[in-house]
Amino acid sequence: MLDIHSAATSQDKNVHGLERASSLAGGALMVSKGLRHGGLVGLLQIAVGGLALARGFSGHCATRPGGSGTGRSITACVRTSSAVLRNWRR
Repeated sequence: MLDIHSAATSQDKNVHGLERASSLAGGALMVSKGLRHGGLVGLLQIAVGGLALARGFSGHCATRPGGSGTGRSITACVRTSSAVLRNWRR
């Protein structure tokens, strides 16, 4: 479980530079689109955007290799979420 009260050390940070900035920008975009869209799809967009924002702010991704995760990238997670949203709209 994510402990928001403990400070992340430099060893815990596995997202840097452009990737971190992209997570922040993409997360903000997804949250704003979700707020404008509303409904269940909007709620899912807000959730995915919030995860991307958390990843950008913390600099840590549990799904990245080299961390304690499974090796799936955030791109794979977002692609999976996008596919779910596309199928939901049909």
